[in-house]
Amino acid sequence: NSTLSSSSNDVYGKMEKTLIPTATTCKNLALLGAALCQEPHPPPIMLCGPQGAGKSSVLREMLRLCRPGDTLLEFHIDEETDAKTLIGTYSTTDIPGEFAWRPGALTHASREGRWVLFEDIDTVPIEIQATIVKLLEDRVLPLGNGKYEKCHPDFQIFATCTTTVSDNEKRSSQRFGGRRGGGKRILNPTLWRKVHIQPLPFSELKEVATALFQQIPRSVIDVALAMMQTLDR
Repeated sequence: NSTLSSSSNDVYGKMEKTLIPTATTCKNLALLGAALCQEPHPPPIMLCGPQGAGKSSVLREMLRLCRPGDTLLEFHIDEETDAKTLIGTYSTTDIPGEFAWRPGALTHASREGRWVLFEDIDTVPIEIQATIVKLLEDRVLPLGNGKYEKCHPDFQIFATCTTTVSDNEKRSSQRFGGRRGGGKRILNPTLWRKVHIQPLPFSELKEVATALFQQIPRSVIDVALAMMQTLDR
C-alpha cells in the first residue's frame, strides 16, 4: 500500500538549502507565485511539465519561502489506495453499537491548513478523484452521511501532471485528460489552474552542477553533461 509521504526527510532537508536559483527556476517560481495570488483563496493548482522538470521541487521551494517550517503533505496514489484513507470513515468504538468518525490524512490536512500535493494526478483512479470534486469546487470535504466540512483558510491543494514536449514546437503540449501510464484521465480538468513548469536548459544544468559540486573539475562536469545531452537526444 502506497499512500503518502512527507517532504521532511533528511535527504530533502539537505537539498532544500542548496536549490540553485537559475533564471528558469526563478521564472517557474514566479508563475507559481502568480497563481497563488488570488483572493479570497487560490484555486487548486496543477503543475504541468515534462518528466524531471522539477515540478515537485518548485512547489517545495515555494512552501519553504512562503511558510518556513511547514512540510508538504504528498499523496502517491495507486490502485490499492482507498478513499477512506484520504477522507476518513466511521469505525466502531469500545462501546458496543457506537461508531465514531475517524478522519483521514486529507481531512487532517484540511483542518490544519496545510499544503497538499497529489503526485501524478492523471494516474489517480477516477473513483479517488471523484471524492475530492467538492473540495476542488467549494473547498469543502464530504464526511459521510451527507455532512460536509469547510477547509481551513490556509489549506491549499496542488497536483502534478507529466506532459510531453513537442519536438516541433519545443514547448509543453496540453494533453490534459489524455491517456497516460495506466490509462487514467483527469476528472474535471477545468477545476485546476495550470502552471507550466519549464525544465532547465543544459546551460543552467551546468550552472547548478558547478554550484553544487565545486570540488569536481569543470572538465568532468562538461563531459557528464555532454553525455547526458547525447542520451537525451
